[in-house]
Amino acid sequence: PTIPPSSNKNFFRDTNMDGRMDRLELYFLGNITQDYLKNTIDSVCFTWPDTLALTPKYCVSHSVLYIDSTSSRRLFYDLPKSANIQPNLTELTSLKFEKPYGSVMLYYKTESNSIIKNDSSELQMKDGMAPVIKEASLKSTQGKGTDTLIVTFSEGVLENQEGTSIFEFKSSKDSAIRELRHSTIQWNLTNTQATLTFGTEVDKSQRLLPRDSIRLRALATKDIELNKVPENSPFHSVPG
Repeated sequence: PTIPPSSNKNFFRDTNMDGRMDRLELYFLGNITQDYLKNTIDSVCFTWPDTLALTPKYCVSHSVLYIDSTSSRRLFYDLPKSANIQPNLTELTSLKFEKPYGSVMLYYKTESNSIIKNDSSELQMKDGMAPVIKEASLKSTQGKGTDTLIVTFSEGVLENQEGTSIFEFKSSKDSAIRELRHSTIQWNLTNTQATLTFGTEVDKSQRLLPRDSIRLRALATKDIELNKVPENSPFHSVPG
C-alpha cells in the first residue's frame, strides 16, 4: 500500500537564500524506506517559472530523491545548479506569471512498472522561502548630509521589531559586520520596497558607504507566510 503524503508539510525551499527555488521538500504520513522509494515511487513532476517567465513542467525520477537523515517521513529533491529557474521569486502567489505555478504530482509504480495517469497524488505545497534583497542603491553625501538607501525585495516584507534595524552591513574597508542604524524608514504599499534615510546624527562607523554590502538581519523580518530570514544569509552589494 502507498503511504499518503501530508497535506500541510510540503514546501518549496530556497536553501542558499539566493532568491531561486532550489529544493522540493515532501512529507509523508509514514516512514519512507529505500526499498519503498525504489519499488513504489516512480517520479515527481512539478511546475515552476523559468528565466523567460514561462512555466514548464519538470519531471524527475525517484532515483534523485533522497530521504532526510533526521526524519524518514521526509523526502528531498535538490535542483541542479544549472536549472533554469526564475530569479527573485520566493512566493507562490506572484501575479507576474499568468499561468499557475508551484504544482507537484507524485507518480507511483504499478506492477508492470508503468505509469497510469490516475495512479498519482497531487501534493499540497506551501511557501517555505524567506524574502531576499532584489536590488539596493545608495545616495551618499559622504557624511556631510542625509544619505538615502532604497532596497527592493523579492516579495512583501514584514518587520519583527527585533532590534533597532532590519539590516546589517559589511564594510568594504575592514569587512567588519555591523548593525545598520537608520534615521527613518518608509515602505511602499506592498512592502516590497523600503527607503531608509541616515542623518548626520548617525555615527560615522554606522553609516553605509558605496561598495559596502547589506543583508537582512536574522529573524528581524518575515514574509506573509511567516518565513523568517535565517542566520548567515548572503550579503548584497550596494552601488552608489
